[in-house]
Amino acid sequence: MKQAWAWLTFPIRAVERSFFLKMLISFLAIIIVTVCSLGMNFYAVTSNGIKRDAVANMQKLTDQAVLTIESQMETIRNESWNLFGDSELQSLVKNGFSSPDATSYFASKMGILERNNPMIGAILITDMDAEGRIQTGVSNYYGNDEQRVGFEQEIARLRQVAISRNGTGTWEFSRLINRTENRVMPTFVFVQALKDVQKDFQPIIGTIVILLDGEMLQRWMDSLQAQNSFAYTVMDGQDGCPVLRTREGSSSCASPIEIAQMSRSEEKPYAYTDESGRRSLVVYRTISQTEWVLVGKAPLSELLGQVNAVAERTLLIGSLCLIVAMLLAAILSSKVLRPIKHLRLGMKQIEKGNYKIAVPVETKDEIGFFCHSFNRMVSETDSLIRQVYESELKKKDAEIKALQLQMNPHFLYNTLGTIESLASIPGSERMISDICRSISSMLRYNINGGRYAAIEEEMKQIRQYLSIQKIRFGRRLDYELNVDPKLSSVSIPKLLFQPIVENSIIHGIEGLRRGGMVCIEAIALNKHEFQIRVSDNGIGIEPMKLQSIQKGLNEQVLSASSGQTATSIGIRNIHSRIRLLYGDEYGLSIESSQQSGTIVTLTLKTVIPNEEEARDELQSASVG
Repeated sequence: MKQAWAWLTFPIRAVERSFFLKMLISFLAIIIVTVCSLGMNFYAVTSNGIKRDAVANMQKLTDQAVLTIESQMETIRNESWNLFGDSELQSLVKNGFSSPDATSYFASKMGILERNNPMIGAILITDMDAEGRIQTGVSNYYGNDEQRVGFEQEIARLRQVAISRNGTGTWEFSRLINRTENRVMPTFVFVQALKDVQKDFQPIIGTIVILLDGEMLQRWMDSLQAQNSFAYTVMDGQDGCPVLRTREGSSSCASPIEIAQMSRSEEKPYAYTDESGRRSLVVYRTISQTEWVLVGKAPLSELLGQVNAVAERTLLIGSLCLIVAMLLAAILSSKVLRPIKHLRLGMKQIEKGNYKIAVPVETKDEIGFFCHSFNRMVSETDSLIRQVYESELKKKDAEIKALQLQMNPHFLYNTLGTIESLASIPGSERMISDICRSISSMLRYNINGGRYAAIEEEMKQIRQYLSIQKIRFGRRLDYELNVDPKLSSVSIPKLLFQPIVENSIIHGIEGLRRGGMVCIEAIALNKHEFQIRVSDNGIGIEPMKLQSIQKGLNEQVLSASSGQTATSIGIRNIHSRIRLLYGDEYGLSIESSQQSGTIVTLTLKTVIPNEEEARDELQSASVG
């Protein structure tokens, strides 16, 4: 029983342990989806073939319609040319229609021409002054004096077009009153200038105007729509607006660029358009010897109704197959790709700096091996980072302690120098005693453990130091200490700015016979930053020396080189100490002007990087 069960479950175990088999099954699912897609593509190709047949059919109908109207227009053009070349007509027009017999003859001839061609609505032949004329059918275009005036104005415009063409016949678009319909109807007009061909320069002697019947044109357009579901429009190739349309035609205009593209396109005289989500087929053909384009438009849903029904069924079946295939692919891919997703999420956590992440090992195949190796790599990396971090902390702590120890001898040296100066003065035993007590208190404060102290405590030590210097200098030294109450409890490194105060007195005030003032301020800049400013009105620093000190600060020089003074070394030590503790954006700046004084500014953070350590040191110091 167990062996049979083992044989039965063997394929499952094989798939669980082989990423290759998992991917093979995934490929099978993709093939199924691909086969479904090919089936849908077959139906799409079939649909496109039927669409091409429909397009060809509609192109044929459009071509036939254009040929019909072109045939009519060519007949009228030929009749006009016959009149243009008639020498008797030219003689009649030149003589101002003075011959009644000739006038009657040509009037009868034009009437016959009008009756034989139903497309012609009216014919007018006039001389240059329009005083003499032969006309037929014009009464159909006005019913009262006001309409007649409008008709004459339009005829005058058309005559000017004929004259501007200098004997070349051309077709024009016009809108005239149709007396039968009692409304303005669009129509086409052929105009041509009459010339005296017997003379050398062939001067223009008159004009021929042939109006097409607007109602007949409209019937021709409507007959096109009756043959199929297209809505036809004759559009002007210049401005792209409709000239003539079927009664149910579209009122939209094409752009001039689109019309130009239509008229130039010979390989593909059709296009598909989308209007309000409704796709339509547009077939177009330019009417020869004009700038007009016959545009036919019909919704694809009407042309391809049966094909759309088949396509809908095909899409429905294809969608069902696709859903099934997607479900199958989702089930398989979730099993195959879940460990990879876990690896990806683990890598995202590594990018964020979280090296405590562990990816679950769910399989025994190649992906499981990758997960196990990833976890081991992350664990080793985390251990190495922790070791490097601890090493860097120890290194930084040692550097800060070295700087602090470097400053203590500097302070003692300057202070003992002051005591030595007082010892030579008779009766100064009490002052020396006070100085010694102050020194004792300051040394006890310095060696009392810890690297940090509150600003208030630091100011007390500075006040003791200044009191010692006050004993030495007497009236030649004044000092002032101002601390923002909000900064009293802020912790800073011990003895941070005491060397700066020493330098202000020794290098700034001591050389003045009149003495001077040292001012120490602690000023809050914002919630996170503050400044300690030490200023004096002493002799200042020479420009070259000041430039050297500032250059040393910028270059972050930590050790003294040849030719450097103790003053510049102490300033650089303070600058380096601040940057090691708070970061490179903080530190010390110095401004000085000879005979005006010096200002040294320390920019610090209100919270030191290891705030808990500083707080513990402050508490220990207060208990001690």
